[in-house]
Order: sequence, then structure tokens, then C-alpha cells
Amino acid sequence: MSIDNIQLPVSLYQSLFKKNLVDLQEKFQPDKCPKKETVIDFLGGNEKNIAFIVNNQQHTFLNDNELKFLSGLINACNITMGDIAIVNLSRHKEFNYNNLFSPLGSLKVLCFGVSPRDIDLPFAIPNFQVQVFQDIQYIFCPGLEELQDDVDSKKQLWTSLQKIFKISR
Repeated sequence: MSIDNIQLPVSLYQSLFKKNLVDLQEKFQPDKCPKKETVIDFLGGNEKNIAFIVNNQQHTFLNDNELKFLSGLINACNITMGDIAIVNLSRHKEFNYNNLFSPLGSLKVLCFGVSPRDIDLPFAIPNFQVQVFQDIQYIFCPGLEELQDDVDSKKQLWTSLQKIFKISR
């Protein structure tokens, strides 16, 4: 008799394998499965959960002129780069409003050159209108490059920023 052909009695199998490898009695519970953590690249400290969303194909975040213009905006709103998260949507095309703002804990979202459709919001919002949806305040406006040269748009943006940041000037 070779070792390859040994046959054991059934009662011996039961004593060798007392526990199943798979528990057939326990039901699948998706809540107990480990969740994949969403990683979002952003510039800034995100200390006040304010997201600035841009759509810049050529740069990681912003070019120098756009960053300078945005710095002026955030200074006028009495916040700093440490308070915000600048996210380039062109680097996160697979994201939408649900999975983009939750990991950041965003309470305020300012979109520059990004439309509500780009982040799959279920409705349209006119530029410069402050809109609350799922406890997040949104403002959509033209891209930073376009805003720099348009005085009327800058005035409309400033009015919206005063509302969202409660600035009285």
C-alpha cells in the first residue's frame, strides 16, 4: 500500500476537522467588510473643511497667476491656505459630489470652472448663487483665469463669498 492511496474511515475525518473552514450559518454583512479608503490629492491644510474645486488640465493644481488670484480671494475672506483644500477635478475624474467631499469633510465648496454636472449633482445651479445641498454650501463660478479679467464676475463672486463666509464690509 502506497501513501498516495490511504483511505481513512469517515469517523476519523470528523475528529480531524471539527471546525469548518467556512461558516455556512453566518450571513454576509457588508457593513463588516473593510472599506476602501478614498485618497484625494489636495493643496492646503483643509483645517476648516472648505474645498476649492478647479479643473486644470495643464497643472497639478493651479498655475502661478491663478494661485496668486486665489490667494487674494482667500485673504479677503479671512481664511488661509491652511484652512482650505484645493482639489483639481481633472485628476479625480472618477469622483462625484458624494465621494469627493465626504473624505474631505467639506462644509463649503467653491467650484471654479466646474459645473454641477461635472460632479454629478442632481440639479443645476446658476453661477454665483449660494446653494445648500446635503448640508454643504456650494458656489459655482467661471474658472480662475476667466475671473481675473472680468470685473463684473469678480463683484458677483465677492457678493457670494460675503454670504458664505459671513463677511460684512
